Amino acid sequence: MRSFIARLANEAFPIAYFGTPENHNTPRAASRSGGTAYSRWAFVVNSFIPAVPFIHSGYELAERYPINTGLDFTHDQIRQLPSEKLPLFSEYAYNWLSKEEFTPFVKKVLALRAKHLSLVTDPDPASFQVLVADKEHILAFARLSEKPKRRLAVITNSDFSSAIDSVVDLGASARPSVDLLSGKKLKCVDGRIHVQLAPGECIVCEY
Repeated sequence: MRSFIARLANEAFPIAYFGTPENHNTPRAASRSGGTAYSRWAFVVNSFIPAVPFIHSGYELAERYPINTGLDFTHDQIRQLPSEKLPLFSEYAYNWLSKEEFTPFVKKVLALRAKHLSLVTDPDPASFQVLVADKEHILAFARLSEKPKRRLAVITNSDFSSAIDSVVDLGASARPSVDLLSGKKLKCVDGRIHVQLAPGECIVCEY
């Protein structure tokens, strides 16, 4: 993902693309390494690039059972999941009472994306900036526009098992004040933002 963000900042993509960690032919996002922390992280990152961030129901419920075994499954998994066990071909019910569901979080992220939609969907490489952090697992980037002048930073912890304290350089003139996802206040000194992120946690702020 770090390489992909860097590519977005250097070249324009000629066609629209999906920015989603699962579809009906792949393993469920929550079943991958990192579980729900990975699912939430991926949703935030993909919601602030010019992509389609959501295409598959059940994702928001942290569903783990696959719909089909078309892509990225091992031979053992395919043998254990014949068509008669797959929801693409047979009856199946989602776990609507899942204690891991994160529907409110999805709604909050999508509302924030909608507020900045013209900026988020701009494919111009000039609208991207890769942000520098002092820790390896911090993935951070900014979305920028001149008219109107807007700056939106997305700062994430891509380590899904460990919390991270980090410093991210936003530029000397930066004055972020609050994380738009959690509402918590942010500390910024001389354009360097100090963050304490739980596993997979993301911050989105205007600056």
